[in-house]
Amino acid sequence: MLRFREGVLDDRYISPYNGRTEELVVQTVDTIYNNSSSEGTWNRTFIRDISPWHLRLANWPESHIPYIERTEGQVTFWQNAFKAVKYVPAAIALVAVIAFPGNVEGEVRNGGRYDAFPYKFHGYSKVARNLLEERITRKRVNLGQKTQAIMTNRLLNPRKICLIDMEPSPRNPDGVKTIDYEEGMALPYLFAAYTAEQFPDWSDEHKEQMIRMAAKATRDHGLAAFWISSCCIDTSLDRRLANGKVIQEDVYRISDVIRGAEVTVILLGPPSTGNTEANNEERRLGERLRQWGSRLWTFPEVLLSTGDTIKVYNIGVPEPLIIHKNQFASLVWPDKDVSRQLIDHHQGTLKLSRLELVTIALECLFSRQHGTFLPGDHSYALMGLLRLRPQVDETDSGFQAFARLSLANDSDLLLERLSCVLPYNPDQPWHTMDDAYGASLWDIYPSCQIAGIGDDNTIIVDGARGANVRWKSFASVHVLRRWSWKRLLFRMLLHTSSMALLVGAILLWIADWIHMKERKAAGTLMSPFSALGDFEVPGFGDLGIHEVLKNLENDALDIIQDIVRIVVDADVIKSFGVIFMIWALSMAVFAPVAIRTLYGGKLWNTQPWLFGFEGYLSITQIEHLIFGDERNRLRWHPSGSPLSRHQVDDSWKGGHCEPVDPTTDPAVKTMVEAAKTSKLGDQKIFTLVDTNTMTVTMFQAARPPVCFLLLGAEGGMQRAVGCSFDWTTGILYRETVLRMETSCRDKMDLVSRARISLEKRRNPGVQQAPQRPRYKVTASSEKFARRTETESG
Repeated sequence: MLRFREGVLDDRYISPYNGRTEELVVQTVDTIYNNSSSEGTWNRTFIRDISPWHLRLANWPESHIPYIERTEGQVTFWQNAFKAVKYVPAAIALVAVIAFPGNVEGEVRNGGRYDAFPYKFHGYSKVARNLLEERITRKRVNLGQKTQAIMTNRLLNPRKICLIDMEPSPRNPDGVKTIDYEEGMALPYLFAAYTAEQFPDWSDEHKEQMIRMAAKATRDHGLAAFWISSCCIDTSLDRRLANGKVIQEDVYRISDVIRGAEVTVILLGPPSTGNTEANNEERRLGERLRQWGSRLWTFPEVLLSTGDTIKVYNIGVPEPLIIHKNQFASLVWPDKDVSRQLIDHHQGTLKLSRLELVTIALECLFSRQHGTFLPGDHSYALMGLLRLRPQVDETDSGFQAFARLSLANDSDLLLERLSCVLPYNPDQPWHTMDDAYGASLWDIYPSCQIAGIGDDNTIIVDGARGANVRWKSFASVHVLRRWSWKRLLFRMLLHTSSMALLVGAILLWIADWIHMKERKAAGTLMSPFSALGDFEVPGFGDLGIHEVLKNLENDALDIIQDIVRIVVDADVIKSFGVIFMIWALSMAVFAPVAIRTLYGGKLWNTQPWLFGFEGYLSITQIEHLIFGDERNRLRWHPSGSPLSRHQVDDSWKGGHCEPVDPTTDPAVKTMVEAAKTSKLGDQKIFTLVDTNTMTVTMFQAARPPVCFLLLGAEGGMQRAVGCSFDWTTGILYRETVLRMETSCRDKMDLVSRARISLEKRRNPGVQQAPQRPRYKVTASSEKFARRTETESG
């Protein structure tokens, strides 16, 4: 049963706790959170300090002193004086805070691994790599058949051919006859290449001129037959589409005809201008030749032609122009530096790899003109240069046609490599394989496999490792420190000092309560004699009865105390209370130092987290928000994204790579400022904190990626593809590609099947993002409550 929902377009993510889709809440720096002009389809919340109060109080006395000045001993007298003033209240408060349990050391999650990305694609592929995964299940599957189910057969000989051995007649002055090329015939033939721009199909006059030129070229080469598309295409295999267009299957097999031809010639039609001056003939010849070379389908005809030269027959000129193939690119093609490599490859002077052949040929084909017959025409033209050729599918887009061709042939994992590329420009088309990191496709080593091609220009990826990104808030990070006697002693003293303070206070109160009860009992015992205070007893002189009663009351108090001490001694309880209080207060003096010693030092292992927030913060602010102090635990990633920056530290022998704040580059600083008022779909600034490698990476993306998938490796680093999630279609859209350290791979779980789109995510009809509600997210709870206030928290 289908479910329908009407509402505002929003971003969501898959929760790693319950596997459900939840509204995406992104913590945002105040400069963006308070500025409503920055548009987005996700909810925003302000960034919270989640560091434990124990560490905040312990580091508060030194918070006004920079970490560098502390480590290098550059602290001034007034800084120390202010530290001493802040130390006393911090120490007292710290002892009280220690008494309450807190998540100071964090928790070990997922067995010390990143949060998993609970995603799996359960649908069908448009084209599956294996026949068993096709949408239509076959009762009988030939497992020996190629996985790309329908392949076009290669032509070993042309279906039709033009003979020139006939006697000329008024209806056929050139003596040309088109016959079927029967099996067993061994008839060498010439291939005549032309373009419909110079010889229109609707013009019988141009067709006669073209046939006459082809017949002359055939006789010049001593052959008896030639092949030309205007006469030799077998129309019996044509397929008529619903829109009225006709697909001629033999058009996509012309490459086989060229390979079987004895020689290939080029036929140039009449000039388009009426100028016939002799001094312009050479210029007009060059223009028509370049016009012929600018067409899409003429490019493979030169590459696949035999021999080292090509003859060009110009209409009205008796002698042909001979061009050496190694000079053809510089004379005819504008992309001579690239296309010359393909000529050298087919001549055997410079061999290209499978990957280089496909990428260079695709670049050349997309730089040429073509009609708008089918979206995948560029890939179908490329198909002629490869061995295996899927059947032409009119429903394919340009990317789908190329993807099917890549899966059918051994293209050296081209699609897998292409999925790891970060486009240099967000609007860069898929066939432009420029990488923002400057790497070539052969520099990338995929670690996943393309299992199929999906609808909407998507690929089905299997075997990737992935991790979920936590955007709504930071969380306590579990760390592992080396055991020592010093840490053990401080731990025991700290955790018992608060209890000692409580026990001491209770003992002092008990002692005071016992004394109060003793005095009350003595007063009760002497109450019958209180009336005698108004009489004067003879014989006592000046003492008076009050002094006598007071002495009696003291004696009664001593008697009661002696009786009580048989059970409990209040003075002893008081002395123990004083001892406990002295112990607790003395520990209060050393509490900040003990806390820093206990939770400071080198971190040997940390709980892997991927924290994200929108905007930019300094590395010291991020460390304070997560860990409560600044000890240079975190560092900027030197080469994690195109925005990363680093410099050489000459204090190390041979130089040391020192990462620096990306905003030290004025260009990056400008990007950060522009992102504060960016529109929906524009590139925004996000920051990713990886607690496994303790690195911080700033990057650009149109939407916050909810996960990162490791799809390959390059330059000793992992290519991590950051994807946003379209919960309405289940598609993951590539938003960015970061470079992560290889150690992250072993701490990420496998993602079974992922449907990824390499195109920019677009929302038709969406002009402006509505004002999203603002959320208040607590660091300790996985739920969040909606706030109605519009101001920042």
